[in-house]
Amino acid sequence: MSTIRSAGTWAGLVTTVFSVDGLVCSLIMLGSSDLATSPPNLVFLFDYSSLLSPWIRKGLSNRTMFQEMRSAQARSVRQRLVAHIAAGGTTDFAPAVLRLPTHCYTDPTRWAVERRTLFEGLPLVACLSQDIPLPGERTVFEVAGHAVLILRDDNGQVRAFRNRCAHRAAQLVRSGDDSGARRGKRIVCPFHGWSYDLSGRLVNIPGRVGFDPQTLENCRLSPVAVAEKDGAVFVRLQGNEPLDLPGHLRGFEPVLAMLDLAGMVPVQTSRLEARTNWKIAIDTYAESYHFGVLHARSIGDAYMSDVAAFDD
Repeated sequence: MSTIRSAGTWAGLVTTVFSVDGLVCSLIMLGSSDLATSPPNLVFLFDYSSLLSPWIRKGLSNRTMFQEMRSAQARSVRQRLVAHIAAGGTTDFAPAVLRLPTHCYTDPTRWAVERRTLFEGLPLVACLSQDIPLPGERTVFEVAGHAVLILRDDNGQVRAFRNRCAHRAAQLVRSGDDSGARRGKRIVCPFHGWSYDLSGRLVNIPGRVGFDPQTLENCRLSPVAVAEKDGAVFVRLQGNEPLDLPGHLRGFEPVLAMLDLAGMVPVQTSRLEARTNWKIAIDTYAESYHFGVLHARSIGDAYMSDVAAFDD
C-alpha cells in the first residue's frame, strides 16, 4: 500500500507539493515549472504568470535571493522546453533504455530490504513546518506500517513520537480526527484518558492509585528521531541517533533552501491511497508520457504529453 499525499496548495503562490510515502516531493514552482526532488529531477512547463493578478505580480517583484534562484532555474527550463516544442514535440532522453525486470516491483524479499533500508533507515519528509506552525499543533505521518505523531512543543521545537499510548498502545491521534484533536497543550488517549504534555511526559492518569508509582514515573511516549530544516520536517523510523540532515541531503541542501518552503502556507490537503508498489507511484508522477491518453478528458488538452526536461 502506497500513500500519495498532496501536502497542499499554497496561498499566494501557484505551487503544489506532493509526497509519495515521504520519499519524494514534487513541486509546481512559482508561475513556471515543476521540480521533482528525487534524481533525475523531472521538470514540466506550467506557466501561470499571465493569470496572476496585478497585485500579486507587484508583490512578487520584491524577490528574495531564493526567489531569484527559482526564477533562474525556471528560465533555463522554459528555454529547453520551448526548444523541444519548436522541434515538433521532442523530449530529453537518457543515453540508453533502462530495462527493469518485474520482480523489482513484486519481489517481497526486495520490498523487505527497501522497507528496512529506505523507509525505516533514512530520513523521510514527514510534513512541512507550516503544517504545525504553532505550539500544541500536531499531525500524523503514516508510512510502511508506522504511525508517527509530530508536534510543536511550548518552545517551538518540533518533536516526534510513536502514535500510541504507553498504556495499551491505542492510537493517540487519528488521521481523520477533527482540528480539535490536532491542537492543545495535552495529548489525551481516547481509550482510557491518559494524557501527556508536549514533551511526551505522562501528566495525568484516571485511577492513578491502581498503578505502580515507580512505573508511572518513567512512563512517557516513545520518541522518534526528528529534525526541521528549511520548512520541511524529517523523521527516521528506526534508531535513536540525531538526524544528520546535511549528510543526508548533500547536494540537495541548497535546492531545499531555494524552495523557501518555510514561507508557504497550506490551504488544502488531500490524500490518495493506492494498492501499488511505491516505485510505480513515483514512476507515474515522474513522467508526462501518459497525459494525453489517461487524462484526455481532463487536463490532457492543457498540457503537452511526452515533452519534458530532465536534470541529473
